[in-house]
Amino acid sequence: MHVGFPLRPDLRRVRVACVTSHRAGRLANGCAAEPLEPRRLFTTSVIQPLPAVTVAQGATTTIDLKQNFTDPTIAGTLVEFDTSVGSIVVQLSDQATPATVANFLSYVNQGLYNHTIIHRSVSNFVVQGGGYAADGVHIPTAPPVINEPGASNVQGTIAMAKLGGDPNSATSEWFFNVANNASNLDNQNGGFTVFGRVFSGFNVVQSINNLRTTTATLGSTTLSNLPLLSQPTGSQPAASNLVTVSKVAVAAKDAFTATSDVPGLVNPTVDANGNMTLNVTGTTSGYAHITVRATGLSGGSSTIVDTFRVHVMAPPSRSLDVPLGGTGPDTVNFHMGKGNDGRVTLVGPGSAVLHFTGDNLKRSGGSVTGDNVQLDSIAAAGTTSASSLNISAANFRTSFPTIGDISTTGSFNTVKLTRGILLGDLTVAGSLRTLRIDQARDGTLSVGGDPAGAPLDILNATFANENLKSAEPVGLVRAFNWLNLDSVGEVAQAPSFARVRSLGNFTPGIQITDPSSRGLAYFQIRGSIGGTWNVPNRIPVLLIRGTQSDFNGTFSQPLGKLTLTAGLQGSLTAPSIAGILVKGSVTNATLTLTDPFDANKKDLGFFTVTGTVDSSSIVSAGNIGPVSANTFTSSHIFAGVGTLAQGQVLPRTASDFTSDAQIASLTLHPRTSSAAFAKSVVAASRIGNSSLTSLQTGNSGVSFGFAAKFFAAISGKDTSRTQKLALHDLDSAATVAAQVQAQKLNLGDLAVIIV
Repeated sequence: MHVGFPLRPDLRRVRVACVTSHRAGRLANGCAAEPLEPRRLFTTSVIQPLPAVTVAQGATTTIDLKQNFTDPTIAGTLVEFDTSVGSIVVQLSDQATPATVANFLSYVNQGLYNHTIIHRSVSNFVVQGGGYAADGVHIPTAPPVINEPGASNVQGTIAMAKLGGDPNSATSEWFFNVANNASNLDNQNGGFTVFGRVFSGFNVVQSINNLRTTTATLGSTTLSNLPLLSQPTGSQPAASNLVTVSKVAVAAKDAFTATSDVPGLVNPTVDANGNMTLNVTGTTSGYAHITVRATGLSGGSSTIVDTFRVHVMAPPSRSLDVPLGGTGPDTVNFHMGKGNDGRVTLVGPGSAVLHFTGDNLKRSGGSVTGDNVQLDSIAAAGTTSASSLNISAANFRTSFPTIGDISTTGSFNTVKLTRGILLGDLTVAGSLRTLRIDQARDGTLSVGGDPAGAPLDILNATFANENLKSAEPVGLVRAFNWLNLDSVGEVAQAPSFARVRSLGNFTPGIQITDPSSRGLAYFQIRGSIGGTWNVPNRIPVLLIRGTQSDFNGTFSQPLGKLTLTAGLQGSLTAPSIAGILVKGSVTNATLTLTDPFDANKKDLGFFTVTGTVDSSSIVSAGNIGPVSANTFTSSHIFAGVGTLAQGQVLPRTASDFTSDAQIASLTLHPRTSSAAFAKSVVAASRIGNSSLTSLQTGNSGVSFGFAAKFFAAISGKDTSRTQKLALHDLDSAATVAAQVQAQKLNLGDLAVIIV
């Protein structure tokens, strides 16, 4: 039996988050074990967006999607433990401990860990399994594996159990380090081999560790520290009372699917190993857009979408080049099908070559006819700021031409595409004054020009998955919508933007490349914004309805008041914000305020939310003004709090604070019967009135709550129990303890820490 592997020190201090003063060293009622580490979500990510692909007609191309989609933190094999308390996923250290990982995976692949139990749990120490079935019979074991010490037995790791006095005796049993056991286990018995780390579900490990334990006999085996889910009806526990491990299996990192918007042109298929084959027709050419979906661990909820363009090139037998301007006509008409005609005109200096594809192509003067006609590309040269390129539908009722790449080695005054769609890239080596394109998708608008020259105007745009990279300033962007249709963000990059307006969403991230410019002078979006922003300049006006989940904005200058009517998501970093009013909800949002603490200033003037705040955080170096919302769940507010130790969710000593920053107040006003404050943490040197209205002190043994040097008041009705909190003028643990006792309160998992 491998149950006596590490000896627990007799005098281990139990970490608590409760009504306590670490200066006085005294405890009061309502203590609860502090959570060990924040929950981590599995997230498939895009390492490198899938680039546009150009293939020959009839060719076949294979792309290894694993090179584009993965979680770069998952270097080793992932293994998932399905327990009766929840799922735990472990990342193995394949390279650091190859023999131990191979030994462990041999048990996994044989299914020997399936239908076993967690047979040992020592509070704030370890949770152990991999040994016994519910009837007390030990699973079959292979020969012992050589010890591979090295990684430390810190909190959240998994290690092999072994016999006392024999470093090389580990077989099947493993244990999770619930606490930092490095000082005990790294040196004992040759060091216990850590072969992986919990990647998700450490809260499940903690929940198991919080269960009551007993000494019981299962079959002919007596086990001490056996965790129980429920009270046995007899003298010995039944299988239903035990923590069971129904299955341990290698977890798939990603599963892929791929679809095409033109399957008759490009039909993608994906095999089990993540290799995508682009099956291209041998009879036609043109553009298709492939959407790849990567779903994370074990079919989890995290699905990443990336759309990329495939350009199928026609062979010479299906191609026709037609000159435009210069020695050729200034206008060329082309017939794409019944009632679908287009026209291209070049005005001013320079010339261009129009590359058509199709069948039975014929040119007659300034007209091109044939079957399946497409304008594949326009390549210009010798154009200047006096040149203009116009592409339009010949019949506005029935025509809608599609255009591939447009490029020039020179400049343009105007590029105009009316009632058509740009499927390729626009590349202007020189300057461009006006761009009027009705629609464009999955491409890049690149403009060279002079950073100190006249600005570029982009008018009447409806874009999807489109990038802008301009070396010259942008004067006006007037868009109907600039959308992101997948999980890969686009950028709108320029030295500066004078005015940006959109009737709908605007999702490319604004990137200002000239810190000395006016930056983003005026920004009015009637929809939501997204993407990664980097704005080093002050923004006089920022009018938006809301932010999308991929929004990640970094602002180097203070922001004025923000009023959001479509909710707040994503991440926003700024020195300070005058105030934020959200007419809606705040979900999965992160606000970071970086101005150094100043007793006379606020980094965040106020934070008012008419809906809920959920899974969000506000972290400020300085003071935070009044905070109000309907509900505040699974979130935190920190003002002047330093970096906490791993697993520490609230300050415990004065040194955990970096300044005397304050939170003026926290006021909650729920509109339903659910608790207004739950599973959240609030910390600052001083916290004003916290009027919670209702709160939930029970949290399945996981602590949450408040930490400060002084609290003005904490009040609210506890929905977990029939009690009301009315704590006030809290400046010491003794004061808190006295009020808790006087009011006969049971704080449960609610921590009120005075440091």
